[in-house]
Amino acid sequence: MFKPSPLGEVVTEYLKKSGLFPKVCEYQALEHFKEWFPDLASLCTPVKIVRGVLFLEVEDPLYLLEVESRAGEILALFRDKGVSVAMVKVRVRPRGDTR
Repeated sequence: MFKPSPLGEVVTEYLKKSGLFPKVCEYQALEHFKEWFPDLASLCTPVKIVRGVLFLEVEDPLYLLEVESRAGEILALFRDKGVSVAMVKVRVRPRGDTR
């Protein structure tokens, strides 16, 4: 006979078995970026995580150095949250790009 389990545990277990759990964690981390780094939220936008590289975009080249100087702190927090990130790359958003 099966014992009832909370739905969250069932979904988490399924995601782990299917290999999707790390990707879900990455997307959740991108969603929480502004919460984790409120002082950087006005300067940059998290775009994606690809093969362990977190891509951030800034609107103004002046913000580039500020965000790059915090890369170690960003990496540490992402790792603490269980997201496998090895590097942060920051780029200036091309003019006219209205994301």
